[in-house]
Amino acid sequence: MPAHATVTRTLVRALAIPALAASMVLAQAAARPPVPIAHAQPPPATPSAEGPCSIVDAAATTDPAAVPIGGTVRLTLSWRWRCSGERSQRDVLVVADPSSALAEIDPHAHVFLHSLHLALASFADRVGSAGSHRFGTVLAGCPATVPSPLASGAAAHEAWRAGLANFPVTKQRDMLGALDLARQALVDNPPAPGGPSPVVVVVDSGGSECGGGAQPATTAYEAACQRVRDTGATVAVVATRRSQGRLGRCNSPGWLFRSSSDSGADLPAILNEVFERTAVPGAPTTAETRIALATSDWDLVQTVPTADVTFPEVLWLQPVEQAESGAVAVSAVLRAWRDAITGRRPVAVEGLGGPSAGLMGPEGNVTTIDFDAPPVCIYTRGHGLAECGVREPVFLPLGVR
Repeated sequence: MPAHATVTRTLVRALAIPALAASMVLAQAAARPPVPIAHAQPPPATPSAEGPCSIVDAAATTDPAAVPIGGTVRLTLSWRWRCSGERSQRDVLVVADPSSALAEIDPHAHVFLHSLHLALASFADRVGSAGSHRFGTVLAGCPATVPSPLASGAAAHEAWRAGLANFPVTKQRDMLGALDLARQALVDNPPAPGGPSPVVVVVDSGGSECGGGAQPATTAYEAACQRVRDTGATVAVVATRRSQGRLGRCNSPGWLFRSSSDSGADLPAILNEVFERTAVPGAPTTAETRIALATSDWDLVQTVPTADVTFPEVLWLQPVEQAESGAVAVSAVLRAWRDAITGRRPVAVEGLGGPSAGLMGPEGNVTTIDFDAPPVCIYTRGHGLAECGVREPVFLPLGVR
């Protein structure tokens, strides 16, 4: 999850507790008769069924189960996860530049285009073998067209591959129009909710724009690429030796690939690297555990390990390095306020406070599960038996037997 989303959720939770609702909760809790507490174990949590990973055995425990006003209790939140090991595949949209004014008379240009066709066909083969996802092509001819709309399935893949392996050569190109068509294709065919972002692979062969005359400024290409990225897509630019750098700063950070071969001999290796980066590992990168404390009764004394605290929310973020399985255990020491209401008191904001466990993936997608935290009984010293059903130690003065 992006940092701003975490902050937003924190503020929403912190502000979404109206004073009237809080007073009603306190009044209801005060009206309950004292109930003896034998243990403080929550009901078992239901594992998450979303995504390639599942969260299991989520539990919250408190020790002790009853404390006097001013006393402390340790709240422990623990859970485990396991992943299937599957990798999800991004949708792939290729924006191919077919321009080459010299293709008919320059044998080097002819060799280059042949290498480009073979490299794109090999790329299509690898994408097609990677699983169920969508693929398509925008051809930056004069005018730009969409010979292969985003689609999935064997027939669509066969047509997509054939088009990449044999697209016709043009003397000029309409790259600005092609980028706008790519943006529209992504708007009309967004990825599934929670799925990985698509990748737009732009092959820049460096041709001049249709119509001749003055060529567009570099900023025009940057603006067109930004509109594509605004859909949430990652833009990879494969710049050939003939590209002249016109699509500079068009790519998403870290997604620029430069060919150093006039004949295009390195294009298969470049597109193979692009393919490797389109696969999204299913294993998570970060484990997050959170709880919104009922601060009307409890003061936070300590967290182990150190947590991010934005009252009333406490958030633990722990790197898990894409492990296929693992376990998390965090704790917080709470002290009962001197003005706390006695009786069984929740440690989390009822209805909003969780706790929850989550796994953050490489794309920022999060699999979460909410589970329950047991209440803790708060009593006035000397009234433990009446208010919480616990016997307090009795200290006799020296000499009294």
